[in-house]
Amino acid sequence: MEKEEKCLRCSLFTTMSKIKMLIAFGVINVILWFIYYNDCFPSYFNKYTNNDEIKPIYAPIYNIPLFHIPLLNEKDMAMFYLEVKSNIWCLKQGVDLAKSKRKGKCVCTENWFGFDCGIPASVWKSSFLQEGKNANFEIKRRKKPRRIIVFFAVDDHSDLLDINIENAFSLVDVFLTIEEKDHYPSILNLVKEGYLADYQSKIIPIKLNKSYVIEKEEHWSVFMLNELWEMGWKKLSDFRPDDIFMFSHVSSIISNDVLLFLKLYDGFPEPFFFELRPLLFKFWREMKSNSTNSKLVPFKPLGCTFQYIVSLCNYEIRNFFSNSCNTDLHQKERFEKNFWTLKYWTVGNFYIPSGWQCNLCCNDECIKKNIEKYRKSGSTSLPLRYFLGNTSVIEHLIEKTNLFDSKDLSFEIISNKDHFLAPNIVLSNAKYSHLIGKTL
Repeated sequence: MEKEEKCLRCSLFTTMSKIKMLIAFGVINVILWFIYYNDCFPSYFNKYTNNDEIKPIYAPIYNIPLFHIPLLNEKDMAMFYLEVKSNIWCLKQGVDLAKSKRKGKCVCTENWFGFDCGIPASVWKSSFLQEGKNANFEIKRRKKPRRIIVFFAVDDHSDLLDINIENAFSLVDVFLTIEEKDHYPSILNLVKEGYLADYQSKIIPIKLNKSYVIEKEEHWSVFMLNELWEMGWKKLSDFRPDDIFMFSHVSSIISNDVLLFLKLYDGFPEPFFFELRPLLFKFWREMKSNSTNSKLVPFKPLGCTFQYIVSLCNYEIRNFFSNSCNTDLHQKERFEKNFWTLKYWTVGNFYIPSGWQCNLCCNDECIKKNIEKYRKSGSTSLPLRYFLGNTSVIEHLIEKTNLFDSKDLSFEIISNKDHFLAPNIVLSNAKYSHLIGKTL
């Protein structure tokens, strides 16, 4: 009997030990899962700032094998609009609220147009809408915002990558960047060390394992962006037909007004290109061409929907860059019958651009360093081919506001009263003051 009691106690002890071990094992697994999840996926837990304000924490996504592009079904369009009268909504960014409430309708501020003040000037005055005179297209407000995915070819990230991402962070859903294997400092390594930490929930940097040397900048950009597409789109999932994909060089900055329009409205043609203001070194120095053959913006950013890439380009971005996607008239006709009208559209024009092409825009030491690098490599890419060998001209352009004129190139100094001087992030942030400090 005593032996049986001892065996029973032994059995109970063994059972309890197993239960404790299982509980401990479960707790350890939960902790490990939490650590892994917190490291690899966006986390929406909150932390308190010094002002006792709750600030969301977003984990980096560069180390996630497959990133699920966030759905925007939960996004309320009311965050972008104001109700000035019952069921009359106007875009916050483009409306004069006081006048609109008095008149009971949307009254637009300068450079905004449309029935709800949601169309920026560069769209309104482009060949697409012709200031509202083109009756072939109808702009419609979406029920939910669309997603925008941007691909950047990066050769020099000084200031410009920061500006691009900070400028468009609230409107773009994913940024993908690509750099050559010898690019220094490496964007990928910098991101791992905390570069752009507040924005890493939307950044996927990719490093190419080969170099591509070519004199013409547009060819380099096409090559790099094609490589980025081949590697990058496979890292993404949950595509939607109306997702917009944009392909750009890091020196090109698309206006927030235009991005907002693309995000909130339907009815515009595609594919679309962006007419940018060509600048050199600073946002107040605009380049002017004295030659009809000159291309001051060698690679214009361009975009289209995912549906366009799939149905017309068969996932081949090279065809998209060469404008050969819609050469098959039967395929084009079928697309337009099932989806929407295809027409090339350039957003903006010379007088009202849709963004900025800021060549070598950084501080003075950075400019000199990059010019020296290009001299050694024998580069003839814009804008250096005009005066690469003339040190005195370069020094003059960096340090003085006086106009410079040559056979092929001249400059115009942009006044600080120009409403399109620079992106808001540049105008409002002291760390970019060196880019706008010498305006008239």
